[in-house]
Amino acid sequence: MLNAFPKWTETVVFPWTAGTSETEVRILTERALVVASMPWAADGTRPEPLLKVRPLGQLRQVDVDGFAYDDAGRPVGCMVTLLFQQGSGVRLGGAEGADRAELAELLPWLLRTLDA
Repeated sequence: MLNAFPKWTETVVFPWTAGTSETEVRILTERALVVASMPWAADGTRPEPLLKVRPLGQLRQVDVDGFAYDDAGRPVGCMVTLLFQQGSGVRLGGAEGADRAELAELLPWLLRTLDA
Protein backbone atom coordinates (compact mmCIF):
# COMPACT_ATOMS: atom_id res chain seq x y z
CA MET A 1 0.00 0.00 0.00
CA LEU A 2 2.79 2.45 0.80
CA ASN A 3 4.83 1.79 -2.33
CA ALA A 4 2.41 3.57 -4.70
CA PHE A 5 3.71 6.71 -6.37
CA PRO A 6 2.60 9.84 -4.46
CA LYS A 7 -0.05 12.01 -6.10
CA TRP A 8 0.26 14.75 -3.46
CA THR A 9 2.76 15.48 -0.71
CA GLU A 10 2.78 18.34 1.76
CA THR A 11 4.38 19.21 5.07
CA VAL A 12 2.43 21.20 7.66
CA VAL A 13 3.90 22.66 10.85
CA PHE A 14 1.58 23.30 13.78
CA PRO A 15 3.14 25.62 16.37
CA TRP A 16 1.70 25.05 19.82
CA THR A 17 2.11 26.91 23.07
CA ALA A 18 4.74 26.32 25.76
CA GLY A 19 7.55 25.57 23.32
CA THR A 20 6.04 22.57 21.58
CA SER A 21 5.23 21.95 17.96
CA GLU A 22 4.17 19.22 15.57
CA THR A 23 5.09 18.55 11.98
CA GLU A 24 2.84 16.48 9.75
CA VAL A 25 3.81 14.99 6.43
CA ARG A 26 0.79 14.06 4.32
CA ILE A 27 1.21 11.76 1.35
CA LEU A 28 -1.69 10.89 -0.94
CA THR A 29 -1.19 7.83 -3.14
CA GLU A 30 -3.53 5.93 -5.43
CA ARG A 31 -4.57 3.69 -2.55
CA ALA A 32 -4.18 5.58 0.72
CA LEU A 33 -3.59 8.79 2.58
CA VAL A 34 -0.56 8.45 4.83
CA VAL A 35 -0.05 10.98 7.64
CA ALA A 36 3.14 10.97 9.68
CA SER A 37 2.95 13.21 12.78
CA MET A 38 6.19 14.19 14.45
CA PRO A 39 5.77 16.13 17.73
CA TRP A 40 8.65 17.85 19.50
CA ALA A 41 9.19 20.02 22.55
CA ALA A 42 11.58 22.88 23.25
CA ASP A 43 13.27 20.84 25.99
CA GLY A 44 14.56 18.47 23.32
CA THR A 45 12.16 15.62 23.99
CA ARG A 46 10.64 14.00 20.96
CA PRO A 47 7.76 11.61 21.52
CA GLU A 48 7.52 8.76 19.05
CA PRO A 49 6.21 9.73 15.60
CA LEU A 50 2.71 8.56 14.79
CA LEU A 51 1.93 7.03 11.41
CA LYS A 52 -1.67 6.77 10.21
CA VAL A 53 -2.65 5.03 7.00
CA ARG A 54 -6.17 5.69 5.75
CA PRO A 55 -7.15 3.49 2.79
CA LEU A 56 -8.99 5.45 0.11
CA GLY A 57 -11.59 2.67 0.10
CA GLN A 58 -12.76 4.24 3.39
CA LEU A 59 -13.11 7.71 1.83
CA ARG A 60 -16.70 8.91 2.24
CA GLN A 61 -16.67 12.58 1.23
CA VAL A 62 -14.50 15.20 -0.45
CA ASP A 63 -15.16 18.81 0.59
CA VAL A 64 -13.72 21.56 -1.60
CA ASP A 65 -12.95 24.99 -0.16
CA GLY A 66 -10.17 27.50 0.30
CA PHE A 67 -10.11 28.57 -3.33
CA ALA A 68 -7.08 30.36 -4.79
CA TYR A 69 -7.66 33.00 -7.46
CA ASP A 70 -5.59 34.53 -10.24
CA ASP A 71 -5.20 38.29 -10.77
CA ALA A 72 -8.41 38.39 -12.81
CA GLY A 73 -10.39 36.78 -9.98
CA ARG A 74 -10.78 33.36 -11.63
CA PRO A 75 -10.42 30.29 -9.40
CA VAL A 76 -7.16 28.50 -10.13
CA GLY A 77 -6.85 26.14 -7.20
CA CYS A 78 -8.39 24.94 -3.97
CA MET A 79 -7.95 23.04 -0.76
CA VAL A 80 -9.81 19.81 -0.09
CA THR A 81 -10.83 17.97 3.04
CA LEU A 82 -10.97 14.20 2.81
CA LEU A 83 -13.52 12.69 5.20
CA PHE A 84 -13.22 9.02 6.05
CA GLN A 85 -15.80 6.52 7.32
CA GLN A 86 -14.55 6.59 10.93
CA GLY A 87 -15.34 10.31 11.06
CA SER A 88 -11.80 11.60 10.72
CA GLY A 89 -10.80 14.16 8.15
CA VAL A 90 -7.60 15.57 6.72
CA ARG A 91 -7.27 18.86 4.88
CA LEU A 92 -4.90 19.03 1.93
CA GLY A 93 -3.56 22.22 0.40
CA GLY A 94 -3.30 24.29 3.57
CA ALA A 95 0.48 24.09 3.86
CA GLU A 96 2.48 27.21 3.19
CA GLY A 97 3.51 27.19 -0.46
CA ALA A 98 1.09 24.41 -1.43
CA ASP A 99 0.29 24.34 -5.15
CA ARG A 100 -3.48 24.54 -4.96
CA ALA A 101 -3.78 24.49 -8.75
CA GLU A 102 -2.13 21.06 -8.79
CA LEU A 103 -4.49 19.91 -6.05
CA ALA A 104 -7.48 21.15 -8.07
CA GLU A 105 -6.28 18.97 -10.96
CA LEU A 106 -6.56 15.95 -8.65
CA LEU A 107 -10.25 16.61 -7.93
CA PRO A 108 -11.70 14.51 -10.78
CA TRP A 109 -9.57 11.56 -9.66
CA LEU A 110 -10.61 12.02 -6.02
CA LEU A 111 -14.28 12.16 -6.97
CA ARG A 112 -13.92 8.98 -9.07
CA THR A 113 -12.35 7.35 -6.01
CA LEU A 114 -15.60 8.02 -4.13
CA ASP A 115 -17.57 6.15 -6.78
CA ALA A 116 -15.27 3.11 -6.81
